[in-house]
Amino acid sequence: PLMFWQDRLYKAKMMRNAIGLPTSRTDCYRLVHGEGDSLPGLIIDIYSKTAVVQAHSAGMFLSLSAIAEALRSVYGESLTAIYDKSSGTAPFKAGLNLKDGFIWVAEGKEAPSEDVVYENGNKFIVNWVEGQKTGFFLDQRDNRALVGEYATGKNVLNIGLFSDTFTPDVNGVSVSVATLQTEPIWSPRFLRSMRRTPCVARPITRTSDTFIRSVMPDLLIITR
Repeated sequence: PLMFWQDRLYKAKMMRNAIGLPTSRTDCYRLVHGEGDSLPGLIIDIYSKTAVVQAHSAGMFLSLSAIAEALRSVYGESLTAIYDKSSGTAPFKAGLNLKDGFIWVAEGKEAPSEDVVYENGNKFIVNWVEGQKTGFFLDQRDNRALVGEYATGKNVLNIGLFSDTFTPDVNGVSVSVATLQTEPIWSPRFLRSMRRTPCVARPITRTSDTFIRSVMPDLLIITR
């Protein structure tokens, strides 16, 4: 019943509110983390005004309509779109006709494939249609903040990215960043993200020990 989902999602929202999410500096966060929120098999991430849902079980997938209705009830007008990204997570042998897409978009609003979100005051372009997971690695929030602290006044080399989730965090400070893109498909989004940050960043595609020695970074970031 709808009341069950409303109760679970409301409690999850209150838990995030209790730890200070969202804030004026962070508007992207995980609302539902499976068993941790008494909803095994369900992931819901909030990106500003869009919720991205992933079902990891047949039962959760078949309940997505009710889950979406409950989300709208709990969030009200602060939510304008709900996107289902379960095609890569729900059981493919269950005959569920898996296909990613919007479950709901508010009247008069466009169905966005990406948006600018804030994390610790830094701007990121998140694309839930093309991006990995739900579009962003939200579990790295504290690590990205830590990198920002270490990077002050340093030359930084950032290697092994999928959407360059660390470079913006080192650019709120006085720092020069060389970002090595290992997957060129993400380069356009990386460049657009960098235009939104007061940084001195250079996207590069070379990878070798000789190149790394030539850059002589003070801080080396390796992500996979």
